[in-house]
Amino acid sequence: MSDRGVPGRRRRPSPDRTRSLEQLEGHAWGEPAPGATHLVRSVHALRRRPLNTLTADELRRLIGQDVGVPWLLPIALEVLRAEEEAPRPDAEERWPHGDERWTDDALLGAILRQGSGTWADAPESARELCAVLEALTEVPSTLSADIEHFTAALPPGVPAPRLLPATPPPGLADWLRTNGWTPGRDAGPWIQDLIDERVRDAARQGHPLTPSPAAVRFLRSFGLLELVHPKDPERRWTVDPTAGHEGDAAGIAALAADLGRGLFPVGGDTRKAGDPRAGSSIVMDDLGRCFSHHPSGNHHLGEDAYAALAQWLAGPPVP
Repeated sequence: MSDRGVPGRRRRPSPDRTRSLEQLEGHAWGEPAPGATHLVRSVHALRRRPLNTLTADELRRLIGQDVGVPWLLPIALEVLRAEEEAPRPDAEERWPHGDERWTDDALLGAILRQGSGTWADAPESARELCAVLEALTEVPSTLSADIEHFTAALPPGVPAPRLLPATPPPGLADWLRTNGWTPGRDAGPWIQDLIDERVRDAARQGHPLTPSPAAVRFLRSFGLLELVHPKDPERRWTVDPTAGHEGDAAGIAALAADLGRGLFPVGGDTRKAGDPRAGSSIVMDDLGRCFSHHPSGNHHLGEDAYAALAQWLAGPPVP
């Protein structure tokens, strides 16, 4: 059930959402044939509905059948962004059946399964979907094949999303759990206040800092935790963007200029008062790489968050 032959299939429209797909495409399908399946009857009916009345599940049904994709893709991406930005319930407040996720996996999967032609026609939507994926605090393993398909279908010039594995390596995961982390953890509503505070503080220092999706994802998953070093209990990775040494915005901005990438604080490497290594700021670039910043020097911690945490546990070369 595809509308690939319908006029307008290759357009990238900005639709009037009070109109239906039937009106926008200028092509009426008529009534479904006698004996048509429930899915066929449903899709026929949905094509006659105004776009602004379609639910996430109805968008999933249409996109999954390759119907009206150029018109529906911008709306579906808005739904995914809104769901990811909304507060997420704590583990004990999850839905009773335990099989629903905050981001609509079914809708996301339908979008990810689109072919290369869709993304060649809409590279800006491909970039937006990459950003949606990078903002997820947890990438469901059930979407792994769909993400691989999407990555392979990306047009030239659109980089693949940088995603962490669904779970940390076993040894690292055990240590994180002892420090209060759980899979799917989301400190979003609480950590956002600290992100906003850090942005304001950097602006006051005269060196604005912008949180990247990679940094926000890390902070939402690990934010507000005090990660205690198992071999040195007085040493902690405080996952708080306001941690680190005082007045560090200028140094972070200088490091960002050297790297040619945006940086944002994701914590502080803290020790007892008076320790010369106290107050190192841990920063993350827009690619997800982590660095330790201190007035006496900068050090690369890892190519992603898990590598950085493992390196920190092994004893990062702080000044």
